[in-house]
Amino acid sequence: MDNKLRRRIFSCIETVLDIHEVLGNEGFDEEVLKEIQYARERLDEIHFLEVNETQVRKIEEATSKLLDVLNQLSKNYGFNNSLIRTIH
Repeated sequence: MDNKLRRRIFSCIETVLDIHEVLGNEGFDEEVLKEIQYARERLDEIHFLEVNETQVRKIEEATSKLLDVLNQLSKNYGFNNSLIRTIH
């Protein structure tokens, strides 16, 4: 797979994995936190066979939508932590 596409996918995956840090560990049990850490450690081992630009854009759009929803919840409920990040 093209390195540029790979980096873009990894950026999305890292964003999702980082959400728990922004929200804090509250609400996550120890097992979930261990799974998140395991996923982060294995990120470089993920191999994508045939991923194209269209598929990567869909992943980026889904990540952006998730962040939009979380930002709206943050504004509506006054969370102290902002989830605003660069949209892919």
